[in-house]
Amino acid sequence: MASGDSGEDSLQQVRERLRFLSVEDQKTVCRRECQLAQQQQEALQRQMQQTIERYRRVVQLHEAVDQTSGDRVDPEVQQKCQERIELLEAMWSKLCSEPPVSSQMSPMERAKGFAFSSYATTANAANKLKEGTGPVLENARSAFASLTSRFSRREPVPGGYPEAADA
Repeated sequence: MASGDSGEDSLQQVRERLRFLSVEDQKTVCRRECQLAQQQQEALQRQMQQTIERYRRVVQLHEAVDQTSGDRVDPEVQQKCQERIELLEAMWSKLCSEPPVSSQMSPMERAKGFAFSSYATTANAANKLKEGTGPVLENARSAFASLTSRFSRREPVPGGYPEAADA
């Protein structure tokens, strides 16, 4: 399958999911998703900084051991750590240099976006369930009705609970 096909499939899935919402509600969901992506990017940048610091500690540890022992401790590992630091710093710098994508939303707008997104997902799932599992639901309904009728045939006991059998 070509990557264009999977992109088109993904777009179709998004359209299907959002079809239960008005255009304004869809826009709110889009703004919320954009803000969530921005928050994930910020978390990624913090994680990258922590990872860079961790690699720096590894390099420093190697240097300290080298100085105290007079022997180089695995120079290949130290070199690879240094390369990782440079790679991560370049990526982090590129991410930081780009302006943020999302616009800020008020807490009420974020809550609405969450509610609309949840509603759209639930409505889509219920619709698929209704379309694809009609016989299964009918069997479940009749099983539930049968179970209910069994319970309703029993005579009510004062207090609402069946009495314990004498042992």
